[in-house]
Amino acid sequence: MPKNQPAQPPAVPERRTLTGEEQLFVQEYWRTGNPVKAYLAVWPFTAKRVAPGAAKQLLDLPHIQQEMEQWQDRMNKRFNLSRERVMQELARLILFDPRQLYRDDGSMKLPHELDADTAAAISGFESIQMGTSKGNEEGETIEITVKKVKWADKHAAIKTYLEAQGWKKQVDTERDSNPLANLLKQIGERSAIPVVHMDGQAEEVEDA
Repeated sequence: MPKNQPAQPPAVPERRTLTGEEQLFVQEYWRTGNPVKAYLAVWPFTAKRVAPGAAKQLLDLPHIQQEMEQWQDRMNKRFNLSRERVMQELARLILFDPRQLYRDDGSMKLPHELDADTAAAISGFESIQMGTSKGNEEGETIEITVKKVKWADKHAAIKTYLEAQGWKKQVDTERDSNPLANLLKQIGERSAIPVVHMDGQAEEVEDA
């Protein structure tokens, strides 16, 4: 190549057009989230033992991967989902403070009173009518209601956040190289706890 001639950019492979069956496969995959089910929905006479490998081969094809990426982009735009938005929602679950569920007098807030960060961490509200009780000497009755609040699993949110940020692998590596962490892990994996009595004798109690 002459020295003064600029380098040519690499050729972009021509996009292959999907067949009708391949389009159906992509649609079924996005509908079910299961490549094997999607494959069997399009090719129902395929042996079940063959379907997993066939589905994987199909997903490995470049034009199928390109179509999957386009579907993902369309879904993200439709639901306004970006990486930043998803990470923000995970951060809300991780940083959730249960104290924000209550007023200063100790009573529980109503759903419309919660701030956006607290409301995002709540996965369910439930009110149970338990009955009535006499409230005073005049015989007035008071309804007894039990309110239950369920919030998202903070541990699972942290794990997902670590994986999304690529930190989990680093944490695992540091833990494996830390002798104290390994010792604590071994202790945690024991199936019995030794109990020492005043006379010095020991017995093992099964860990619940």
